[in-house]
Amino acid sequence: MAERQSESLRLPGIQDQSNVRPKLSEISFLVDEILSEDPQRCIQCTERLMGIALQGNEQTSGNLFLCALTTILNSDNIEESKVASDALSKIIRNSPNIRELLIKSGFVEMASIYLTDENTPDHIHTNILIVIQDLVFNSADVHAFSSLFGILSQISEDKDKNMKKKSIGLMAKKICAILSSQGITGPSSSDEIQGLKKQNEEQKRQIEIKKRENEELQRNDEELKRNISELQRKDEEKSRKITELERQLADSNSKPNTNIQQVSELQSGEIPISITVPKGSYTKKEGEFTYTSTQAEYKTFPINSSLYKGIYRCEFKVKTVGHLWFGIMKSGLKIPFGQHANSNQQYGKDSMFFYQDGKLFQNGKSTTGNQAIKDNDSVALEVNLNSTPRTVHLFINNVQQPIFMSGVPESVQFFFFIYQIGNSVTVLSLKRLTATSVQIIPGSKEMKWE
Repeated sequence: MAERQSESLRLPGIQDQSNVRPKLSEISFLVDEILSEDPQRCIQCTERLMGIALQGNEQTSGNLFLCALTTILNSDNIEESKVASDALSKIIRNSPNIRELLIKSGFVEMASIYLTDENTPDHIHTNILIVIQDLVFNSADVHAFSSLFGILSQISEDKDKNMKKKSIGLMAKKICAILSSQGITGPSSSDEIQGLKKQNEEQKRQIEIKKRENEELQRNDEELKRNISELQRKDEEKSRKITELERQLADSNSKPNTNIQQVSELQSGEIPISITVPKGSYTKKEGEFTYTSTQAEYKTFPINSSLYKGIYRCEFKVKTVGHLWFGIMKSGLKIPFGQHANSNQQYGKDSMFFYQDGKLFQNGKSTTGNQAIKDNDSVALEVNLNSTPRTVHLFINNVQQPIFMSGVPESVQFFFFIYQIGNSVTVLSLKRLTATSVQIIPGSKEMKWE
């Protein structure tokens, strides 16, 4: 009889399809069977639907498993509800994936319904709170429980003196304390959620700004370090240069300063004499600048010092007069032996001289008025290169002669000329004067350099 009843409960077309993917039409058929309100048929249809749902879908199996446990959790049977509560707590503590699936599957919403239903037995309240407490302790996102805060607060404030009610209230109060410590003080509205999101975005933006500022500070710090290194390098270079200059100064202080000596000589008046001419028809006395002509030949003897800026005086001694003169030439002019200052235009325009009879010659022109030079006379030429115009004057035996020349070149050399056999001239001195010895004398006559 039992066998026949079991067979009569089997649905036609279903019993052999447990391992076959169902068609959509089968699901529609199962729904019709459930609507028949036959308890046995409803059970069979439910089992079949669960089998269909489980085929090839692991997540669905988790959902169905949790659905079964939450269904048992809400059982009026105290023992069954406690077993389901323990099972859920174990899953919550050991499986993060199923724990999150429990929250997403609507457990929080289900709990809020049962906790607010006055007809819900105390043991279900207790077991639901145990599961919620485990979820709050172990869940990463406590905001999922914000909707329960108000309900839990009301339960915790219940003044019922029943021991079970008190225990439930204490448990609810404990969960509220945990949520409050995490910043949950009530249900989050959509505006609050948006506000939190904005705050989160702003915090991220501020973090990014701080990060960029920190990177900029690091770059500035590196640049500052490079600048400091460069300044230190330059400072070391300057220190080395200062040390080198100090060393050079010490060396120069330990050696005679020839430049200072030369200045002293100039200030004291004496200028070294040097005469450079080729060999020719003349003799030179040893130890003196005395030159004597040995043959009739034009011979010009320039004194090598080129004079510039200052007042200079060159003194000569005439031993034997014959055919000679004394003058100045533009610095660098060279008159070879066999030629003289009046022999062509080039030599004439770049030189001037006082002839032995006192005449002044320049550029082929002559002017009389000075006395003649005789044997054993001393002759001096004084050049003033500081005056405007620059001038040259003749002195015979320290007597200033009236005929002089102005407009001389800015740099000149003294020279003398001898020709006939026996003509003899000695260069006595070349001096730099601190002041001119030229005076304004009666009958003086100025000739201009052309």
